[in-house]
Amino acid sequence: MTAISESSKIANIDVFLAYRRGEGEGDSFADDLYERLSRNPVISYSDGKEYQLSVFYDRRTPGSDDWQRFWRVRLRTARALILICTPGAAQPRSALPDVLYEEINWWCKNRKNGPIVIDANGGGELAIPGPVRKLLAKSRKTRLAFFGQFGSSY
Repeated sequence: MTAISESSKIANIDVFLAYRRGEGEGDSFADDLYERLSRNPVISYSDGKEYQLSVFYDRRTPGSDDWQRFWRVRLRTARALILICTPGAAQPRSALPDVLYEEINWWCKNRKNGPIVIDANGGGELAIPGPVRKLLAKSRKTRLAFFGQFGSSY
């Protein structure tokens, strides 16, 4: 969702951060990316317009009796989904629920453009979940970047 504050004339852009939790997965990448995006949330363009990112990161949300409701609202109102791809994100987990794949499947079903994909471990296309690969193949605005090893050097 994009909202423009009358007093500041800065448009807020909601962004949803999706990643696979677990040892050797996206936790540290998500922490790092969230911190970097939060430090410099205002993006200025040469035409004078400014946009402020509001990043949803599940580990930095207020406590709630119904976290799933809050999480779903933030997913549905996000203008962009940033998907951190790691080896464990490539396939759904057999144990249900798989929250990451709930996010991915909702996005792919309800959005025309795919998520912004970050290849955190250098796995290439094999690290990208199947539903996302299909959506990116159909999308005219493919946003895919292979950063190799993600971390302090990006």
